[in-house]
Amino acid sequence: MKMDPSGMRLAWIGLGNHPSGVTNVASLEKASFAVVAASASSRSVRTLPTSPATGAAVARATNFRRDILELPCRSGLGRELSFIATPLDTAASDDSPNLVVSHGLGRPPPGSLAGVLAPVRLRQVVLITRHLPAVTGRLEAELGLGPGFRDDGVGFFGLENRVLAAGDCFVEVLTPLTEDSAGHRYLERKGADGGYMAIFQFRDREAPRARAAELGIRVVWRADLPDISGTHLDPRDVPGAIVSLDWADPPESWHWAGPEWRGGAPEGAGPGGITALEVAVADPGDAARRWAAVLGPDVRLDGSEIRLPEAGQVLTFVGAADRRDHGIVGCGLVLRRPDGRPPAATTTIGGVRFSMTAATDEAGRRREVP
Repeated sequence: MKMDPSGMRLAWIGLGNHPSGVTNVASLEKASFAVVAASASSRSVRTLPTSPATGAAVARATNFRRDILELPCRSGLGRELSFIATPLDTAASDDSPNLVVSHGLGRPPPGSLAGVLAPVRLRQVVLITRHLPAVTGRLEAELGLGPGFRDDGVGFFGLENRVLAAGDCFVEVLTPLTEDSAGHRYLERKGADGGYMAIFQFRDREAPRARAAELGIRVVWRADLPDISGTHLDPRDVPGAIVSLDWADPPESWHWAGPEWRGGAPEGAGPGGITALEVAVADPGDAARRWAAVLGPDVRLDGSEIRLPEAGQVLTFVGAADRRDHGIVGCGLVLRRPDGRPPAATTTIGGVRFSMTAATDEAGRRREVP
């Protein structure tokens, strides 16, 4: 492909029935889609006008870490777009584009690179049980998750765990090993299995911690490793579950899930992830306000609901008068089973109701679970 006058090769995304691909300047006269141009050498991004029918698209580079660039755009038609551009080898021939761009209307589905680069997203949901083999076995059999990774590090808390991948997100199951552990005391109070913790991944490492400190929220545990950081907040200050403020480098990696997820995501990682969380508390409105304040300016609070728009996720808070009923009670997932069969539409495992939608198939169509 020829270079445009600015020395940038072009990548484009079609709207409607147009496919994604690569174009040149001459094609822009007929283009009815947003066009972005990027320079692999300077890693700068700018927009090019589309046809008069759609007007100019507006693109903003929100992140360019490890050669992955997220481009949220708004077309002249007012449609929200969210695209991903990934630079190829800068030594590629002139016949190759600088960017490979995926296309799609609306917010990116879980498991997409756009979700990876969201300012904040729910990356891991944690259950606690006295019956670790039974609960992990059901997650594997009914949802197609697994095999789970055992992190010996949680022995520090008097716990044993399994971390199971759900797309590029995770479901962790904990069980107490000692009677003096916080997990044992939680199960004693609750009297049943339940959702215990929500682990959020942030694009920034220190800002969420500073925000929690400014809000006067106590920290019960903190860790900093070269490729991940975690900060567990006191549930007395952020009710409903233990909220953890985490950061990962690279952002698609997840140290807590084991060696396969360190340094990046494994090649065999399937599509999908967490789409929703439901938390039972005494005062849903107050709890939602507290969680939203901690999660920061990139979330949208609407009564007892919090939306994470860049991640395509929603958190809902519901009332429960009895403290024993407090905790994470629901989790939405988009999944694809390794055997190709659809996951169960709805099932309760470990005290949490899981609602599933089948991940996008190879043809790019979203299949609903019957």
